[in-house]
Amino acid sequence: MKWTMGYLDLNTGARRGTLNTVTGISSKDNSGKLRGSGVVLALIEEFGTFRNLLNVYNVLRPSVEEGSGSYGFIYSYGTAGDTESDFRSAQEMMDNPAGYNMFPVKNVYDKIN
Repeated sequence: MKWTMGYLDLNTGARRGTLNTVTGISSKDNSGKLRGSGVVLALIEEFGTFRNLLNVYNVLRPSVEEGSGSYGFIYSYGTAGDTESDFRSAQEMMDNPAGYNMFPVKNVYDKIN
C-alpha cells in the first residue's frame, strides 16, 4: 500500500500539503522485503506471536539507525494471548533491551517473591 500525504486544492487542481509518500509493507514470512530503505516508523504488530521476530527486527535496525544515532523508530506491540504462541523472541528482547538498542521499560507487572 502506498499513498501521498496532503490534499487536492479544489480551486486550482494542484496537490498541496507535505506531499510525503507513505508506504506500508507487510513482511509476512519474508523479512528480506524490508531491506534497503530508510524508515521513520516501523510497526511490528502482535510481536508476542510474530514468527522470526528477532530476524525481522535485526533486518529493520539498519533502516532506522546510522552509526550510533537513530532517525526512526521500530515500535513493537501486542502480546501472545494463546497457548500456541511462541513468545521466546519477544521475551528475549524485553529481558535484554540494550542488546537490541531498545529503550528499557521497567517491569512493574511481574511480582518477584
